[in-house]
Amino acid sequence: MTFGNLKVSSTTVGTMLVLLLTLLSAPQGATANAIPLTGRISGVELSEYPFPADLASRYGVTVDKPLLDAFARDYAQSGDDVSGRGIGPDVDDLFLWWLPSRLSGIVYGTQAPPAGVDLDPAKPRDLGKMLWLAHVYGYYLGGWVFAKVSEFADPANPASRIVLPDIALPDPLVGVHYDDLAESVRVAAAGSPREVMDRTRYTLRGDGRLFINNDFGMFGYDAGYLQLIMRDNKPRDVVPRVDFRFDRGRLLGAQYGGRQESYVTHARRQYQRAERAGAGVATRMRSAVQGSGAEPDLRTVQENHAVLGAGLWSTPLFSLQRWDAGSYGKLLRNAYYAVQQNEANCRAAVAAYALEDIDLGRRHLRASAIWRAFIGQYFTGLASPPGNGGLARFTYAR
Repeated sequence: MTFGNLKVSSTTVGTMLVLLLTLLSAPQGATANAIPLTGRISGVELSEYPFPADLASRYGVTVDKPLLDAFARDYAQSGDDVSGRGIGPDVDDLFLWWLPSRLSGIVYGTQAPPAGVDLDPAKPRDLGKMLWLAHVYGYYLGGWVFAKVSEFADPANPASRIVLPDIALPDPLVGVHYDDLAESVRVAAAGSPREVMDRTRYTLRGDGRLFINNDFGMFGYDAGYLQLIMRDNKPRDVVPRVDFRFDRGRLLGAQYGGRQESYVTHARRQYQRAERAGAGVATRMRSAVQGSGAEPDLRTVQENHAVLGAGLWSTPLFSLQRWDAGSYGKLLRNAYYAVQQNEANCRAAVAAYALEDIDLGRRHLRASAIWRAFIGQYFTGLASPPGNGGLARFTYAR
């Protein structure tokens, strides 16, 4: 099957459709949780969520509930209310954009952990804790999207709601995804300089088995999807509260009219440093972007996935016309910051490879592994969301 110029196997298409269609097959799940205007947040209470034993034993994912609570308190004290609604902290926003974005800043060294928290992504155990946070907020987002698409489905349009029997992701596919993640973690921690460079280059495109395991594919998908839901697929009479422009003809052609995170600015500077370097760096950069042998040009990877993201979110299954303004705003914020995280990963990877910057390469591999932990669990949330009680709620100090 072809989306634009993107050719994918029938197995890949089938897996994607199972995930996307299963999204609409059950009643509403996770619910919003805006806090009262009074009360001091002390942490987060989680309901049950999937956590296979081998995530810890085989992949090093380390549960640390006090760490999540510390981030929740930091979020509540930050004053971050990009919604413009003035209603205070919201657990949806904590998981949908604030925490993922903060972890990217910590990995790239442009933001700090909460005060009093010792968290160093270069330490394998600490990175394992960050992988767990990504595991949790990935599942939360999947369940949240499931709930909202189900809630706002058009009862008069059968195409907007399709019911399928429960179909789990095949174990080999899950294994491929987590093995891929674990290799980035291993190389970041203990790989030789040559391994870091090779692995960094690999993450730009992945190996073709999963459309979610390459940096430029995820950037293109999220940027194309965000552009679409801002312009063509949005609730009636709702004006988007974020300002975003995407020039699909330009590599990484994203412009953020609103808040641009510090890790994006940092990654752009590293990329510019590579562009301005000497001939040897220019040769490596050109090789990374244009590819060699059977590797596709990164512009093609970006465009193919932009077509895919916009195409999937153009279908009746994902029509946002019936969504309320608050839910739509949260979806926008999630996509807006996801694009920034992916742009930073893409620019850091290209710059690290071109400059042979081993430290930047290791940082990128950690950030890339965190993204993969998130996206894998996002699909789990779509296919098997939490119950009507939702996944999380804030707790308050007495």
